Amino acid sequence: MSRPLLALILVPVMLTACPNAPVAPRVDAEAVDAPSSSDAADVAPEIAVPAEITCDPLVPSVCALPWPNSHFLTPDPSKSTGYRVNLQPTTLPANRDGIHVNPARLGLMDGFSVGGAFVVHFPTLDPASVPDEEAVAESLGDGSPLLLFEVGGEGAAMKRLPLWGEVDVREEDEERRALFLRPATLLSEGRRYIVAIRNIVARDGAPIAPSEAFAALRDGTSAGTNVASRQPAFDALFELLEQQGIARSELVLAWDFVTASCTSIHGDALKVRQGAFAHVDVNGVPFSIDSISDEEGEHIAFEVQGTFEVADFQRDYAFQHVVWSVFQRDADEEVEQTGTRQAEFRVRVPWSALDGTPHGVLMHGHGLNGTHRQIRAGFYDALANSENLIVVGANMIGMSSDDVGKISTMIYNLSHFHALSERVTQALVEHLVLMRGMRDYFDDVPEIMARGLVIDPDHLYYSGISQGGIYGASIMALSQDMTRGHLGVPGNNYSLLLLRSVDFDPFLLGLSLTYPSALDRALLLSVIQGLWDSADSAGYYRHLSVDPFPETPSHSVLLASATGDYQVALVSNEVATRSDVGVALMPDYGKHVPLVEPTPYPHVGSALVNYSFGNPWPAPGAVPPKDELGDPHGKPRKLQWHNDQMMHFFRTGEVIDVCGGDGCTPD
Repeated sequence: MSRPLLALILVPVMLTACPNAPVAPRVDAEAVDAPSSSDAADVAPEIAVPAEITCDPLVPSVCALPWPNSHFLTPDPSKSTGYRVNLQPTTLPANRDGIHVNPARLGLMDGFSVGGAFVVHFPTLDPASVPDEEAVAESLGDGSPLLLFEVGGEGAAMKRLPLWGEVDVREEDEERRALFLRPATLLSEGRRYIVAIRNIVARDGAPIAPSEAFAALRDGTSAGTNVASRQPAFDALFELLEQQGIARSELVLAWDFVTASCTSIHGDALKVRQGAFAHVDVNGVPFSIDSISDEEGEHIAFEVQGTFEVADFQRDYAFQHVVWSVFQRDADEEVEQTGTRQAEFRVRVPWSALDGTPHGVLMHGHGLNGTHRQIRAGFYDALANSENLIVVGANMIGMSSDDVGKISTMIYNLSHFHALSERVTQALVEHLVLMRGMRDYFDDVPEIMARGLVIDPDHLYYSGISQGGIYGASIMALSQDMTRGHLGVPGNNYSLLLLRSVDFDPFLLGLSLTYPSALDRALLLSVIQGLWDSADSAGYYRHLSVDPFPETPSHSVLLASATGDYQVALVSNEVATRSDVGVALMPDYGKHVPLVEPTPYPHVGSALVNYSFGNPWPAPGAVPPKDELGDPHGKPRKLQWHNDQMMHFFRTGEVIDVCGGDGCTPD
């Protein structure tokens, strides 16, 4: 495994184009002579590693640690980064029945997640010796024990990035707690990163020593051991760190990895989008009306339920006595269409539309494991009638109510996680097709035409709540029709959000029964994020406006959070504002966000605003908030000034202060 690591050391990976990124040049590491085991047979003891490259002994506690890791890459010139993730059948953890997580789907990737945590383990670590999420700025200080560098990025050859550390406090046994190192910015695609840890201490105050394997590489005494072939690569890595003033002698652990390319992360979604709209160009968007219910209330004249035809790229996928779906792939691993399917939709039409006044369309993204039925919320009804909007929703298949049982079954064996991420990727495009159908075809449906409905194609907006706020950035980045969206109580990066959410508790219970080791669970949450990036907004914020996808307009989104949210952690939005993805932090957020300066009102472009209902800010750590005031998660959307702010943004693209400078703090 020294070949890919050495190639990464010597040749920085600089790939951001999508979908036609160039292949990175590589150095043939076999041309470099590794020390012979006979050169210094008595210098260092033998380090026990399997004969087959399955584990990395740098962190001996768990086979695949540290994660992510270039040790698990292999050269592949067909990939955009020049590498392919290469894991052996027993590298990833096994469940209670001894079934290891199958790495086959990860093997299609050409790098690792742009948002997932870096996972390591030091059994005696004192958590106070690493900066937490409130001390992100300290991670850039000269004495920081945690170090993160981007190699070969724009500008300098080595770019220092902020991060924070947190232990898995849900594990009662302190010696079995994983250490999550979380990047405090969203990482770039197709880049090489170096992580280093130094000067950390144990709970008794003693310095923590490196593992036997890392000490041999750090001290140059690996000759005669099973890590000797990696010495040249690590010497080059240590040299890069020394150029940044980091002495190798003080390192407890250091390694590198490469993030997946845009093509690897988003290629499926872009291929599905291309195929789906090619189908629309030929067939339109046929709607089938199942029911129309009249006089829905004070604001809504009628509601429509039915299905719309969309190109399908899925095939049946059976596991553990359930049938889900995954993408159909050809011999070149490219997604291909399998036919069409009838996707469900629901539309709410206000009384204001019955006189033929053209109405815009507001697409709603539903909450966690919900359905399109959530568009029946009263605040949407009033908004539709007062703002001349028709509200439409679809199911986010993969994470809708029909999927809950399958998700629960999938937890038994996370080998099947790609079924969730691929179904959600299909669902992202289905939302785009539905909006195109609403714009161009819905008012031509005979039952709708008879009611005099007229669609205004110049006013198409997105508003997602919770899960819909998370995936909303993904939908918007892919959309060729909507350019402004509202993300209600949003977040990004599920591997960061889950442990901080009360919604994850029942799933964590099942996961704990299946994977009893907290270290294994910590690793797997980061591992699956590499697949989740294809749908998760952590992989899409960069493509909203900074780097739009081909043939796609620039977008702006308004993020509206709530202090102390029990379900979606605000810290993930702070990561977005700290990243170079074009999301501004507006004034009166409620606390200082390290390394971020608020942008004055008014602001044109994407922005984060925050509403406070009296809840305290949660303490740092990967646990849900707890207080006596109750969950504020559902409150912002019910406020008139929140909706005034949202509608002004939709109409003008401008974010204004609707709360008189007090940070929106209602009684």
